[in-house]
Amino acid sequence: MREVSNSKKKVILITSIFVATLLLTGGISFALWQTTKVQEDMNIIAGGCFDVSLEGNDPINLANAYPIKDSDGAATTPFTFTIKNKCSNETSYNVSLESLDETTFDSSKIKVMLDNDMKLYNAYSETEKYFETSKEARLLVTGSLGDNEIATYNLRMWIDESASNNEQNKVFASKIVVTAVPVTAKYLADKVDVGSYISMTPTSTSFMPSGELTGCLNDADCTQNTLNPSELNLWRVIKKNDDGTIDIVSEHVSSEKVVFRGSTGYLNFVKALNEIAKEYGNDKFVKSARYMGYSNQIEVCEELSEIVCPEDIGYETDVNLVTTAIGNIKATKIDGSAEYYWLASRHIDAYSDQTKIYFGRWIGPNGALNAFLLVSGSGQVVMYKNAIRPILTLKKDVVISGGNGESAESAYILK
Repeated sequence: MREVSNSKKKVILITSIFVATLLLTGGISFALWQTTKVQEDMNIIAGGCFDVSLEGNDPINLANAYPIKDSDGAATTPFTFTIKNKCSNETSYNVSLESLDETTFDSSKIKVMLDNDMKLYNAYSETEKYFETSKEARLLVTGSLGDNEIATYNLRMWIDESASNNEQNKVFASKIVVTAVPVTAKYLADKVDVGSYISMTPTSTSFMPSGELTGCLNDADCTQNTLNPSELNLWRVIKKNDDGTIDIVSEHVSSEKVVFRGSTGYLNFVKALNEIAKEYGNDKFVKSARYMGYSNQIEVCEELSEIVCPEDIGYETDVNLVTTAIGNIKATKIDGSAEYYWLASRHIDAYSDQTKIYFGRWIGPNGALNAFLLVSGSGQVVMYKNAIRPILTLKKDVVISGGNGESAESAYILK
């Protein structure tokens, strides 16, 4: 029996899927039979003041299985298992699925569905193997449990419909491994590192930036876009503050762009971006918000003047924080496509005749810093639109409900 230290407990429940396939051609239909029974005994591991139990019915055992559509696989009888924390200590856990040594199936041909999360087995993030002889270990879910709290999951597995005749007479044998660890740090600030991933969804689902600030009045000259702040729900830690609060920046930029136009857009540029950033808050977790690049700049300029409203370099503070935490300042939309986004900073230049021209700064898809002209001293009016990337300050008493912050898939979940 494997010896387990008091600081780390692993609960293992065999969940095997044995597949002996016989692929038929010519549109012949097939059936899938599965018998589900209730397991009589519990799988328990205990030690000192830390005690976690794992209960489930019989493991999945599919013989003579065929490739099926996702809709059919999602309708199969699941293997249901429950994790229970039986002590007063808060417990953090990871649930992984290990493909064992006897597996001969291509892992890209096995579909795994845990509750509503459906992916090919090899699409889940790799994690540490418990069995030395396992071929792969994939992280299915992370979470945490308080005293006597339980978490119940439904697992389904089937052969993906993309499997070819080459997958005949192969086996996918696997085991669920639950790794449970007592949580010694209750608050996010006690565990988080610069660069860690955090999952936090803003409250607002719809916001139209003020035309009085942006200069875009939704008239014949300019149409403003409506933002969905709640779409930006993955964040990166850029600073741990001395008072226990945490500064985070959005991993992605908004799908919709914000238009700034003319002298109104330039004069109110920084204030408008800060007001937009506030819409990405959540009262339960967020203490304050600012737009990326803002430190001590003048939020509202009274006139187009290098003296009254000079060009600033305050943006460098956030640029350096993000670069240190993440490695660069470029960002994509949620779908992965490249995008420009605004930076809360003004730039001033001049034409060859010395007429002043006034810009709003932006960051390009490759991380380059530049600026778009919004207005000139001669009265020229220009408008540009870019995506949004806010920075939030989380409260110091935010509690973790799951995750380890090491990747987007295992981001810290706030409670």
